[in-house]
Amino acid sequence: MHHELYVFVHKIGMTPAEALRSATSLVAKRFQFTDRGRLAEGLNADLLLVEGNPLEDIDATLNIRGVWRDGNLCSTYAAKLEAGVEPLLG
Repeated sequence: MHHELYVFVHKIGMTPAEALRSATSLVAKRFQFTDRGRLAEGLNADLLLVEGNPLEDIDATLNIRGVWRDGNLCSTYAAKLEAGVEPLLG
């Protein structure tokens, strides 16, 4: 997915915001998933926490700090976050 985001921005000419929407809310809309694809109260959401601003530099999506699935911090990242390990890549 990171490679696709890179291609969207650097080869196709999308803005980082357009590339991120194409991987999240537009997919949910296309498949008629009304309970996901955007951040809003009451919707299902997994969360990827990154270092940096992917709206400025899409490659910031590679610098992963934490992953939440179904509202729970994934165990791989929990131990690293508690230990303060940097950087947490993939």
